[in-house]
Amino acid sequence: MSTLAELKRLWSFKPTDGGVIITSYKGNQTEVAAPEKIGKEAVVAIGAGAFCPFARRITSEMKAARRAVTKITLPETVRAIEKGAFWACEALTSVNIPAGVETIRENTFAECESLETLVIPSSVKAIERRAFFACGALTAIVEKGSYAEKYCIKNGINYRLEEDNK
Repeated sequence: MSTLAELKRLWSFKPTDGGVIITSYKGNQTEVAAPEKIGKEAVVAIGAGAFCPFARRITSEMKAARRAVTKITLPETVRAIEKGAFWACEALTSVNIPAGVETIRENTFAECESLETLVIPSSVKAIERRAFFACGALTAIVEKGSYAEKYCIKNGINYRLEEDNK
């Protein structure tokens, strides 16, 4: 378990309803696990542009590190992922969407060119425009009859049913 001081070196965050929102990743690891808690508060959201290499006020080293991230593991405490959270993470091949997330916001995964598969839980009831823009390698894994399946069909996104993945 990381100390609060260690977490502050890797993450910027702010309080929000029911916990904290991660606003920025400051590390240089290619495989990243977001913490379940920061201090005594649960991590309940990933903020807009938190991993985006084009975010404002980040160093060139942080931009390069964000471009090189290949895997992000989010804790099940996360209920919201804001706009552009992973936008242009061009090396990203793996990320999980926790079961409580209800909306995939605009540009969340835009230009994640290396993202090959993404399990979209049945809790997702809305996917905003350009959420998967320029994700040509993506195959979404969805539940039959889910909102995500209907979205993929309507928007021409490759998908397979979760039962087929077992």
